[in-house]
Amino acid sequence: MTETDFEQIAELIDWSLLKPLDEGRFFMLETIREYAADELAGSREKKALRDGHLVYFLDLVIEAEPELTGSQQAEWYGRLAAEQDNIREALEHACDTGDGERALMLAGSIWRFWLNRGQIGEASHWYERAFAIGGDVSPVARARGLFGAAHMAEARRGEGLIEKFEEVVDALRLSGETRWQILAMTHLALAHVEEGDRERAEDLSAEALALARETGDVRGEAITISNVSHHLLHDGDEAGAEKTLEQAVGLLREIGDTYGIASCLCDLATLAVRRGDVETSIAELREGIELSTSIDDRWTLIHSLPVGGAVAFARGDSWTTALLCSATEALLAAHGFVLDDLSAQLLADTSRAARDTLGDGFDGASAAGSELELDEAVELALAAID
Repeated sequence: MTETDFEQIAELIDWSLLKPLDEGRFFMLETIREYAADELAGSREKKALRDGHLVYFLDLVIEAEPELTGSQQAEWYGRLAAEQDNIREALEHACDTGDGERALMLAGSIWRFWLNRGQIGEASHWYERAFAIGGDVSPVARARGLFGAAHMAEARRGEGLIEKFEEVVDALRLSGETRWQILAMTHLALAHVEEGDRERAEDLSAEALALARETGDVRGEAITISNVSHHLLHDGDEAGAEKTLEQAVGLLREIGDTYGIASCLCDLATLAVRRGDVETSIAELREGIELSTSIDDRWTLIHSLPVGGAVAFARGDSWTTALLCSATEALLAAHGFVLDDLSAQLLADTSRAARDTLGDGFDGASAAGSELELDEAVELALAAID
């Protein structure tokens, strides 16, 4: 910005037309924003300004993408949250002008933010619009768009996940984005496990693990190892699953991946409470919730609630158990999530046990639980494990 630009901004602030929010960001009064938008609508500068706006926020999202699994992810999640309206405007402009390249790059690069914030419906809307544009796009843009769309389908436990992730893997091989390819391969392996093809799942996991180690991708190695735990759980090998999860947590702690650590701790807490080790479950659940809360990771927080309910039941608090089970079901529906098999089984078993204990009182607790907001349900879970 030029010195004149800063002087004009300072003058607007003096007139209380702009309100400083944080470094480099300002809040504009709605009436002023509407007036400026009307003036811009008839201006020859409109397209150039919106193009520049799109480029700026596409660059921000691309820069943020690897940071969302890094040691500073809380800061980067906060930056994207603060700019979400601007990111929507940028996507709108890309779609309206038929810019499929930038629409897919933007929507594909921000998928993790949408998933963790539970914006599955909105994300799916943008992927549909971006792919509908058609035309030639770069292999990278196409691959990223496919990757994000496949993750939204996976979050809903949708149909055709094998075909979706096979297309993603092929596209990522072509684009040369190895870090993304490793993740896509391990998710494709999970889809094969769900369909009962353990041999193909093992081959894919081995290939992903070898590629991660060859390229020095510690996080890719950790995620591949953690996902192998789900293969073992399908075989009923809970001890083996626990061992792999602990190995993954160790790697994730090395790189400071808050999301990855919390997700693995949630699974470890689930396994601990299933085998009756309530104290271990409490310790892992507490740390996991604290980490997830620090980045507003709604995906993992909602998956943590059934564990809190199981702990509450083990401690003799069936009312809180019923509240948390019902809250989980309502929050899953509100965010567009579907639980994985391990968490779903825990929720079903715990809810059934609470109903048997409370009898007619279960319905009242269930009704109250369905009204809880996520922060209220998380607070209740933390109180249950104190």
